[in-house]
Formats: sequence, structure tokens, C-alpha cells
Amino acid sequence: MSLLDALAGLRDLHTEDIEAYTRAILYLFLLILHRREAGEHQDLLRILTQEHTQNQEIVDMADSIIELSEQRGEQRGIEQGIERGAREMSVHNIFTVLSERFSQAEVEPVRDALETVSDLTMLTELFRVALRISSVEAFLQTIDALDV
Repeated sequence: MSLLDALAGLRDLHTEDIEAYTRAILYLFLLILHRREAGEHQDLLRILTQEHTQNQEIVDMADSIIELSEQRGEQRGIEQGIERGAREMSVHNIFTVLSERFSQAEVEPVRDALETVSDLTMLTELFRVALRISSVEAFLQTIDALDV
């Protein structure tokens, strides 16, 4: 909303001093890139370029930034999906090992305890512990001892 207000305030400048208007648009462009969350960049830059400027240099620059932002967002989503899958697989493997070694009733509380562990390195270590621990109770104490 603030962007639209700022652009509305520049309407008169657009007809009176095109150079000052272009500088103001560039300034808004830089403010978006440096002061707003990355997730907001695409929408704000589209508003700025599609509706409020005919300067092709600014439009091209914004289009490049929007494209990079979209690619970065897709990459971030892929990375998060891979990490989530690795975490889920680690929890599954730990639970499977413990289920093979101990009764299902003993192992059931482990699932909730493992949900508190997000670090993959810790989950890998817990998998190793699950292979040799003497009881489910001792395993749960190991999880409790972690600083998660």
C-alpha cells in the first residue's frame, strides 16, 4: 500500500520532470530490493514496473530480478523438500531399528520424541545410538539430553 501511495505522489512529477521521476522510480526499486523481504520482491517490482514506469531499463532490471528471485525461491523450495525428506527418512530408520530390537509398545513414545529433533547430524548420531542402546528408556534419555 505504501508503494502505491508513493507512486501516486509521483504522478505530477512524471509530467513535470521525467528525469526526477526516473530517479524516484530507481530509488523505489532499490528500496524494494534492499529493505523488503525477498518474498515481497516479485509482487512489488511487478507493481512498480508494469503499472508505473515506461523506462525500459528499469523494466528490464526488474524483470531480471524477478526471474532470479523466482529461481532462488524454487531452489530454496527444492532444498527444503530434500532436507524434510532426509529428516523423515532418518526418523523412519531410527524407528525401524528400535522396532526390530524392542517391543512396539516400548518404541511408540520414540516417534514423538524424535519429532523434536530437527538437526540431521543429530538424527544420524541417534541412528547409531539406536543400533546399540540397551533399552528404549535409555534412548529416550539420550534424546532428552540433547539440546534441541
